[in-house]
Amino acid sequence: MSRHAILIVDDEADVRDSLGLLLELEGFEVLAAGNGAAALELLETRTPHLIISDFMMPWMNGREFVTRTKERDSTRDIPVILISGIEPAPPKPWDEFLRKPADIQVLVKLIEQLLRQRELRS
Repeated sequence: MSRHAILIVDDEADVRDSLGLLLELEGFEVLAAGNGAAALELLETRTPHLIISDFMMPWMNGREFVTRTKERDSTRDIPVILISGIEPAPPKPWDEFLRKPADIQVLVKLIEQLLRQRELRS
């Protein structure tokens, strides 16, 4: 069975690294990008099973990144979890929201739930 790939998009290297390590320990393959523009570029060559994105990032915030991801045919169906210290106002193009700091067990359960839902739709 292949591992599910998760793309982490966060401008804070410490967050990307620590979250990535925790998710790798849970058995996921981790891809990472430091901002929305870099993540969109990565999505040209890789298609993760799920995306976790920060909201407040320079150059392109999480709302713009997720909106652009959902507009593309090739990435429209990828579930997105937005993680932030503040809950952004609508519209909400992401699938789920968690407040930082996110409890890793809650995050893993949410990831597994979204992956199951995506597989059932396929």
